Amino acid sequence: MAIVPVHEAITREALNKFGFVPQAVDIAVNANAAVDKKQGDDASETNLHSMRGYFWNSDPVFGRLNVRPGQQQPATRLSVRSSKSAAPVVTGTQSPQSGINLGPLKLLPDPLSSMSKTYRLQTEDQAKEAVKALLDQAKRDVIQAVLQKDYDRALTRLGEALHTVQDRVFHNFEPWPYKDIPDALMKSPSYMMCHALRDLGYISKVGVDEHQFALGVATRVDPQLYLGAEAFGPIGQQNSMTGGFRGWGGMLTLTLGAAPGSMRTPGQSTGGSNPGPDDAILSCLGTEGVADKAKATDDSKQFIEEVEEEIESAQGGGTWDNFLYLKKGS
Repeated sequence: MAIVPVHEAITREALNKFGFVPQAVDIAVNANAAVDKKQGDDASETNLHSMRGYFWNSDPVFGRLNVRPGQQQPATRLSVRSSKSAAPVVTGTQSPQSGINLGPLKLLPDPLSSMSKTYRLQTEDQAKEAVKALLDQAKRDVIQAVLQKDYDRALTRLGEALHTVQDRVFHNFEPWPYKDIPDALMKSPSYMMCHALRDLGYISKVGVDEHQFALGVATRVDPQLYLGAEAFGPIGQQNSMTGGFRGWGGMLTLTLGAAPGSMRTPGQSTGGSNPGPDDAILSCLGTEGVADKAKATDDSKQFIEEVEEEIESAQGGGTWDNFLYLKKGS
């Protein structure tokens, strides 16, 4: 989950580009930030952050088995006991075509019911499909609310959807098999360190070796231009250094094209098609946040533009302008 201030900054920039009034921007930004209160491992929460979570799914083996009563034998004088309160009832007169034949027994609860479904981690494809459906529904909700002039709801749903759009870039459908942040820190501290650096959105360089440490930050100042700053300092003896600057120092940088820190070294893993939790650690690049923040901003603007186009095609530009300025009059 990209940190709340980064989400807020991206959302404000995107909404301001379209000319939303400050009150409208605040409503959407607050709704965007509120999504980070949901950080469990269930898919209903992880998908809000464009990550893979757990969901109930049929087991590939036990899901095919059914427990049903077998053929019921006809009642006889010995099997029927008289009762003053109720007449005997005979049920189950035909054997099922498939399943486990248990004779005249009917077991309740079904002993295989707990095994026929399992709490499984989504595959990457399943998460992508779920997130797409989530965003499609959010877009419909925003449009409907705008047409009904329920601008508070429209902005709330828009802010929530933008959170998912932004995290789709930062998290890229990584698995999240953790109950919450403390659970993740305890189980995968290395991944969470990388996750935190990336989600800051400004770290472009982190380097530590036996000679030196270095830290860099950067931000986009133009669609293809990034302004950065780096600082470095000594660790122990530097006499054996074969490259770079010695001692303490710093520099300003301008990068054209790819964001600084976003280029992976040859052979560095980006995860498989359906990476597991361990693969997420290998695929995480802590300095990728600068590029992620830039693309998340672009994707947020594109999502808003798509909503605008659909509203204008249905009702004309006046309806969209009223939404921008929260005008409910005709």
